Amino acid sequence: MKIVVPIVGLLVLAAGGFFGYRMLVAKSQATTISTNRYNVATSFIAQPVDPRIEKSDYLNPQSLVLGDVTLGEKDFVGPFASIRGDVGVPIRVGDRTNIQDGVVIHGRKTSERGDAVEANRVEFRHEFYSVYIGDDVSLEPQSQIGGPCIIENGTVVGMQALVTDAHVGKHCFIGPHAVVIGVLLRNGRYVSPGQVVTDQAVADNLPLITVRQRKRQDDEVDDYVQLTAGYLKAATATASGEPGKKSETSKSATAAASGE
Repeated sequence: MKIVVPIVGLLVLAAGGFFGYRMLVAKSQATTISTNRYNVATSFIAQPVDPRIEKSDYLNPQSLVLGDVTLGEKDFVGPFASIRGDVGVPIRVGDRTNIQDGVVIHGRKTSERGDAVEANRVEFRHEFYSVYIGDDVSLEPQSQIGGPCIIENGTVVGMQALVTDAHVGKHCFIGPHAVVIGVLLRNGRYVSPGQVVTDQAVADNLPLITVRQRKRQDDEVDDYVQLTAGYLKAATATASGEPGKKSETSKSATAAASGE
């Protein structure tokens, strides 16, 4: 009797845990929403808009691209990156730009009941945006881009850096943990790691990037263009049922396990 009671109790607990788990799974499945979808209608965005994504773009399944967002060709969007065009709109990203792990791109509302909120918009080439990001830009892990904001071609924004209310020119290099708010960075400027740039006089006196930093910009873009093409090819192969190639490490491990 002393043995039976604990066993029965364990069985009851196991059954409860199993059915509780099934209920949680069912609930999560019922509330699952696609990570690339239209925004909801609000007082500041009257109509739902689907993101515009090219076939040559790679979006990690754990990324979010929502609402009035336009991606260019051959863009990379990494895991846990979030591009939300549901408050400040539109958000535009150019060609061959990489948006790495955990990057956040979002803007303050650009309209209210049909009236433009001018302070929260930027104009670039005669068009208005919440956030405009050019071609060949690298946004490194966990960097944050807050609209209104312009980042022009070839710029690198380092890990965990923050850029908002700013216009960043071409081929700038913003170091990790730097903060750039409310200023114009002219082409080719360097913001050192952890530096806070909130004054235009400071922004005007930033040093130029080095040849080595310019090469790193180009190399990083090339790396992610290759990754984009590779992941798209792998996804196509998986969808068609084609087996992937084993790496030499996995071949060795398989051989060792089988005693070869």
